Amino acid sequence: MNSLTFKQVYDALCGKIKETYPDKNRYGSAVHQNLDEGSFNIIPISATGIGELGTRMKRKVTFDCLYYSEDYEKLLGIADSLPLAIALIKTYDGQLLHGSFNTPTTEMADGALHCIVSYEYFGLITEVIPEGEEGETDLMYYLKQVITEVNN
Repeated sequence: MNSLTFKQVYDALCGKIKETYPDKNRYGSAVHQNLDEGSFNIIPISATGIGELGTRMKRKVTFDCLYYSEDYEKLLGIADSLPLAIALIKTYDGQLLHGSFNTPTTEMADGALHCIVSYEYFGLITEVIPEGEEGETDLMYYLKQVITEVNN
């Protein structure tokens, strides 16, 4: 099983928006001020991990996809098409993820459209290793141990 990361899902979502709206600017990570008319801002909101059987983990990652425009007709058009566009995303390694949306699916306020989407998937619990250290799941650690034992 290939374990996805929050960043891989974020990249897939950004890629889908870029593919669907190639002429629009896209920004990420934080709410940006003074954006150009017709820009997207994709903000990671949260990641939740729930342990399952064995080393499996159920992950849920949530994003706020904002679109800025003073043109009400453009906001309505994006409000109609954006949820359809991001309902299914594909990660760079080919995994398909289905999105679930908050109710209401889109909200408009002060020249901004909000579309909050979550993606759920299963992954594996992995060991977090401090930089520069080797852990029990590190293949190179095992190879070095085997080489040391063979040489001794």
